[in-house]
Amino acid sequence: MSEGYSLGVNGESLFRYEVSVHDCRNGSVSTVLCGRRRRGYRYESRRNIVMHNPLCPERAMAIDPPLSPHHQHPNYGGSHGCIILSREEKDGGLSHFYVMLENPMVLDITSATNFMAHVFILKDGVWCMLASATTRIDHWRGIRAVLVDNKIYMVPTYTEITVLDLATSSFSTIQLPYPRGLGSSFMISRADDASGVYLVRMKENELRIWLHKGDSWSVVDTFSLNDMCANLMMSDWVKDTVCSERRITHVGDNAEFVILQRRRAVLYLDTRRRTLRILYEVPKEDEPYDGVISANPFMMIWPPTFPALKSDPTRNAM
Repeated sequence: MSEGYSLGVNGESLFRYEVSVHDCRNGSVSTVLCGRRRRGYRYESRRNIVMHNPLCPERAMAIDPPLSPHHQHPNYGGSHGCIILSREEKDGGLSHFYVMLENPMVLDITSATNFMAHVFILKDGVWCMLASATTRIDHWRGIRAVLVDNKIYMVPTYTEITVLDLATSSFSTIQLPYPRGLGSSFMISRADDASGVYLVRMKENELRIWLHKGDSWSVVDTFSLNDMCANLMMSDWVKDTVCSERRITHVGDNAEFVILQRRRAVLYLDTRRRTLRILYEVPKEDEPYDGVISANPFMMIWPPTFPALKSDPTRNAM
């Protein structure tokens, strides 16, 4: 990534923006900017989507988020979660998808546990409706999702995976291998086969990787974080009882790597080589620090393709 590239808003703005990275693939970074500003006694909000290409900054594209089909209803008061996913096509290009799960509780067609999923695909800078379906979700916790082929695997609760088949606009569910739920420190990961999905869970001092294939789960690997952190001279991991300061922040495709946070440190676990190293530590003088680090790897094609340099006679001057 070129030095100094910003994913935020350039220049002065009356809105205070927070940037969240939703997806990164083949050098393309999808971000959502949520802004707020105060107008008298109320707050005005704004949401923008920006597709970045840090290696070619001139290709950055700002797009308005799509609206729900029910957004114009006079009684609409629904809440929703959204996420941007991408898929590499056969020609090597990327397709971008916007997944929205909404629960417009005031409409007659829904209840507190009925959710409508709307999937949009980006074509020529415009979001076009691709699929829509309804499902029941108990104990909504947010949205985490991966896209494999024509299936979107979502984890809106701590007990099951909800699968949306884009080809049939139908839902199915996969029960997680932990009958009492997963807790908060887990993520799912793409598998090469659309019929499979990885689950990575960290519990206390152990990280375990599961693969769902067919109708069953199998354990792929298990890591003792105590032993690995001891090799990094982080022996206090064993004594650390504040588990809320340990979390999984990202999982690579096929669970090939896992990015972890432990207090002020960001750790990289290479599951194939079984190695752990420290990527970054928040300096103690950096305050305020709320205990949460957002770590998103920049995934690109290797070797990268850079734009051609513009002709500049001064560059060749001796």
